[in-house]
Amino acid sequence: MAPSPRTGSRQDATALPSMSSTFWAFMILASLLIAYCTRIIKTKQWCDMLPCLEGEGCDLLINRSGWTCTQPGGRIKTTTVS
Repeated sequence: MAPSPRTGSRQDATALPSMSSTFWAFMILASLLIAYCTRIIKTKQWCDMLPCLEGEGCDLLINRSGWTCTQPGGRIKTTTVS
């Protein structure tokens, strides 16, 4: 059988650019962060964001429209999301 005339590399095809492993690690971490933040917003689990200061307690409002931060002295700060 005769050899194929197209055995050489194609000049019109371009290979995918090689990216460093650091680039791909960054892309994976960014994708995971976006997925995590999207889950917090969709499920309205605001306290997962740790919005309160250290030592304060975080509680969701009943209708999940926001959260309250309770200080040890009893002062309560309420935040709502529109």
